[in-house]
Amino acid sequence: SSFVKVGVHRATSIKVAEMAKIIENAQRDVNIAFMNEISMICKQLNIQTNDVLEAAGTKWNFLKFHPGLVGGHCIGVDPYYLISRANEYGIDSTLIRSARKINEDMVNFVSINILKELVNIEKRLQDIKVCILGITFKENVPDTRNSKAIQIIKELQTYKINVDIIDPYCEKLKIEGLNKINTETNSVTYDSVIILTPHDIFKSSNYKIFINKAKIIIDLSGKISSKSKFTL
Repeated sequence: SSFVKVGVHRATSIKVAEMAKIIENAQRDVNIAFMNEISMICKQLNIQTNDVLEAAGTKWNFLKFHPGLVGGHCIGVDPYYLISRANEYGIDSTLIRSARKINEDMVNFVSINILKELVNIEKRLQDIKVCILGITFKENVPDTRNSKAIQIIKELQTYKINVDIIDPYCEKLKIEGLNKINTETNSVTYDSVIILTPHDIFKSSNYKIFINKAKIIIDLSGKISSKSKFTL
């Protein structure tokens, strides 16, 4: 309370405080999982998820969550503590466990849909040059812990696809198994630019010029490019 100016809520016990923190993250995990499942359904129905959410959001009590990759050190981890503790008391946390599975499986869903777009390039997969924008677990932070973007990159590399990476937030970090991080946006033209983490800096004119030179643009969030071939 000496430095948190907005005020402090005093929980009735440390157990209550810890449980509250755990369910905050588990609740968000469940809500994002629902959006991810809706995104998968919309993909099969050939409907743009963002259009659906925009329409649904006009209802006053609609909860505005969006599909996306769930990583990091909180939301992608804390639900497992709750699941484990519940199991000790014979409770099967079906909903929380299902949400975790959906969000973990998004790596496979995204990777498959990226590959479906890349095969439209008239080259062998191993000859395709791909540039990934953003590898942190969420936008505008340098944290790569439990990053699903990194998992997707490694999945693409199993197909011998040439992958370069640009992420101004972690250009000095060394991540085992990944190609060197490339920060030169004007010197190379790529067959595909894939925006996995939508840092605000990618909206700048320099990056837009770079992105638009690619034959195929994939922007998972739809926040950076309107020309994306695949968006969650």
